[in-house]
Amino acid sequence: MAGDIFKLIRGIKSLILFLFLIAFVCGCSDDEDNDPEELTGRKIVYPLTSGSTYDLEGEIQFLEKSDGSLRVIITMTPTELAVHHPAHLHYGPYATGAEMAAMLMPVDGTTGKSTTELSHLADGSIFRFDDLLKFNGHLKIHGDEGANKDLILAFAQLGISSN
Repeated sequence: MAGDIFKLIRGIKSLILFLFLIAFVCGCSDDEDNDPEELTGRKIVYPLTSGSTYDLEGEIQFLEKSDGSLRVIITMTPTELAVHHPAHLHYGPYATGAEMAAMLMPVDGTTGKSTTELSHLADGSIFRFDDLLKFNGHLKIHGDEGANKDLILAFAQLGISSN
């Protein structure tokens, strides 16, 4: 009788291990690799220009999604600071005091990366890929949200301002 109980317990353990392995294999998928149809293939890339004494390089990419919205990816030289650098789209060519058009996800200082899903500007208006091409504006990446908020680490001219 005791032998039968041990066989049953061993069988239950094997079943649990098997179910765990199936759940692990099914759960290990990269969402970005599984949804290539999410992006249309339309993309525009603008170079970043250093906006201060820091020698930063990088780019901002706008990728059109199938629902018409944009995926905005900023990649720049990491600042090696454990700081999140605010990133905003502003109206008009690069200038101090320009009105903000949209807030983007902050750039991680340690990786130099930011990804934002963008469909509307700050005023609520819809913003699509074709709107970007006609947009008269620029991107600013700030030092931080505190004492260095006026420090512009990098910027990019966007849309018709880039010509």
